[in-house]
Amino acid sequence: MIKKHIQLLLIVLTVTLISYSCSSHKLIKTEQDGIPNHPRIILLEGDEKELLKRIAESDDLSKINMLVISIADGYVNSESIKRKLIGKRLLQVSRAYLKRILFLSYSYRVTNDEEYLIQAEKEMLAASSFSDWNPSHFLDVAEMTTALAIGYDWLYNDLDKNSRQIIKDAIVNKGLLPSMENDQWWLKATNNWNQICNAGMVLGALAVYEDEPELATEIIKRAETSIQLPLNEYEPDGVYPEGPGYWGYGTTFNVMLFDAIANISRFAQGFKASEGFLKSGGYILHVCGPKGYFNYSDGSTNCGFLPVITWFSAKLDNNNLLWNQRKHFDKLINRQSSMNYQGIDFSFLPFLLIWGSKLSSFYTDEPLLNSWIGEGVNPIGIHRTSWKEDAIFIAIKGGSPSLSHGHMDIGSFVMDADGVRWAMDLGAHNYYALESKGINIWGVKQNSQRWNVFRYTNLSHNTLTVNNQLQQVDGDAKIIKSSTDENFRYTVVDISTAYKGQLKSVIRGISIIDNKYVMIRDELVNIDTTGKLRWSMVTHENIKIIDNNSAVIRKGNKSLKFHVVSPKNVEIRTYSTDPPNDFEDKNPGTKMIGFEMDLEPNQEVELIVLLVPEGTDMPNKINLDKINDW
Repeated sequence: MIKKHIQLLLIVLTVTLISYSCSSHKLIKTEQDGIPNHPRIILLEGDEKELLKRIAESDDLSKINMLVISIADGYVNSESIKRKLIGKRLLQVSRAYLKRILFLSYSYRVTNDEEYLIQAEKEMLAASSFSDWNPSHFLDVAEMTTALAIGYDWLYNDLDKNSRQIIKDAIVNKGLLPSMENDQWWLKATNNWNQICNAGMVLGALAVYEDEPELATEIIKRAETSIQLPLNEYEPDGVYPEGPGYWGYGTTFNVMLFDAIANISRFAQGFKASEGFLKSGGYILHVCGPKGYFNYSDGSTNCGFLPVITWFSAKLDNNNLLWNQRKHFDKLINRQSSMNYQGIDFSFLPFLLIWGSKLSSFYTDEPLLNSWIGEGVNPIGIHRTSWKEDAIFIAIKGGSPSLSHGHMDIGSFVMDADGVRWAMDLGAHNYYALESKGINIWGVKQNSQRWNVFRYTNLSHNTLTVNNQLQQVDGDAKIIKSSTDENFRYTVVDISTAYKGQLKSVIRGISIIDNKYVMIRDELVNIDTTGKLRWSMVTHENIKIIDNNSAVIRKGNKSLKFHVVSPKNVEIRTYSTDPPNDFEDKNPGTKMIGFEMDLEPNQEVELIVLLVPEGTDMPNKINLDKINDW
């Protein structure tokens, strides 16, 4: 009996030594490659101690930490989500898993309460059991890989051994390897797809590095080259070409990539935040006006909750960048029910604690600059009279309809005053609603089906239309002049290329004069045939036309004077914003205001429109200087 026990003990010791030798070999090899032990992604091994110290020192951080944990509590003992496509997308399911796993894994890291570990493991096993993560729409794969990479890495040392193997295999076989198949178009893209897909694949590669060092290295090196494409789009001033709505999405994943790879000395040098990327913290600050974003491209006006702003603020030591986030922080801290906990950006709330713990405060004084000009592939000019809720705010854009998520909105503008958005952009349309009706909204050639959607065209934007024609997709408008003078802030955009074949040239200037009212001035030259020009602006439906040149727009108890200075012989009109098709959403509560004029061959025309807030008298003397003399 004793002999058998000794033999059994020797077998156990031998297996243990072999097992230890194998794991030791992996550990040594990983360390030699400059890869730290798990957890190694963003919140490193032992980082909890400093994080909890900072949380304990801040009432605000403590309250947000409690909120994260309470949300994780809601996931405990819940059923995992099934694999269900909506249209061609699994994205809603991937996002739900990303949110669940991140909240649960974070809560376990800071509490050591095993109920979070058990539920996170259950969620990861459920996702791992899917037949695939829908590689035909690779964003779905990227977000699911991100979810499992974080959970696998953060919980690595406490996961059941068999579960760990299943999750690791899923990351490799359903995440990383599908990215190596075919010619993945997003590797050559300049938009958010590149950022999200590369981030997901790199996080997945880092998570499984010790088991798949060659595959992981190949994926990381591939991303090092590919990620430069969207980074270049931020240059030189930080403008995000797809608009502020997509800034939070693409930029957050890009920051996660930077933050994860920064801890890996072997690869960190190839992943540096560019100057333009860092400047985009200023872009997202300024592009939010009193009544919301300048929502060009496929965007909404909602200046939403963006945890990633804390990364920029800490990185640049600039708390001014947090200005627009203050109301969101207050809602979080006070657990206000009006806080939208369902948006994609809210899924990253645990990172607010990780990145925000490096800040001295979540609050700041009013930003110093009232004008911001951003050059780049989709340039914009932004001006305001102050950072108060009743300030005048204007913003105008150039760029091209051919850009990702682009609209035919070249020369379009928005305008706020007295707490109302008077000049509006109808913004994004639900993609699935259009796709489900057979509309291909992703082509951007001149004859693409995308341009059958009314709200994507110049016919629904605050710009010019000639002979009811569409703007030219290959147009590329640049800012040619601007000023930050407090009595005459302006931006001038040459939008001629958007009207190639329709007008010889057209320049638009938009300005705030004497901090009192807005002027839009267009100077154009017609081609050598007759034509009809329309000037239009989307606004609220309550419009009273006073005379041929004047109207009053009302919203509640507020009003705005709309006055055409030049030409004098026009007739102000209103236009319906209802789309001329049955597959598109209506735009209730809105109308367009504007005017039309006949163009003679080679005619030179000046258009001057004033937008005067309530309580401000019409100016006695109007600046009629040509844009050249501004």
